[in-house]
Amino acid sequence: AGGTWKRWHEKVEDLASRGFHLSKLLDLFELLLEREVMPSFQPDVSTTNDVVRQAIIPLSRVADGGKALATIWSDGEPVIPDRMVSHSWGNVFLHLVAAIVADGLGSETFSSTASLLKTQRGIRSLKRALRNSGTLERTYWVCALSVNQHTSVCHTLGKAPDAATTPRSRIALDKKRRDTVSMKEFPVCNCGEVKRLNDDPNECELNKFDDMM
Repeated sequence: AGGTWKRWHEKVEDLASRGFHLSKLLDLFELLLEREVMPSFQPDVSTTNDVVRQAIIPLSRVADGGKALATIWSDGEPVIPDRMVSHSWGNVFLHLVAAIVADGLGSETFSSTASLLKTQRGIRSLKRALRNSGTLERTYWVCALSVNQHTSVCHTLGKAPDAATTPRSRIALDKKRRDTVSMKEFPVCNCGEVKRLNDDPNECELNKFDDMM
């Protein structure tokens, strides 16, 4: 029992040290606007699920395995987050980033930051404002970036609809498997990273959020 608790606690400590600097998140958004990593990216439409599947997972692939993108950004050094952000993968990714930037600027709403994030010039303006506020390097924790997707979801699109699936559930399941803009089914990652899910609870990264907080 002691060994089991030790492994659990070590993974909690590992996860809790995968923060990232706000400047890195803005760099990622700039990259998305260039549409080389993710050609279908549309700021007002693309969801966090779209971005995870087509940008975060490919960008965090390392040789035959992968890491959390936050780990790659920090060169493997621990980064303790100032903020932990709760969000839904089904929401627009722009809104997630805009809310985080608004926090950095001390704003209660994110509509103006969302508008600025849609252009490279606007992002440069936001970086200047955050730098002047002393919060450009504030650290955050977001599961999409701080969890290693290569140990969990990169290889699968989840349950596929079958003959027993109701029409309503079929639509919902199919939507999760496709890009919101192009409607093409997401590619899956063929990395060799060992998957750690509920059959390996001590190493799983999806079941420790309460302990992290």
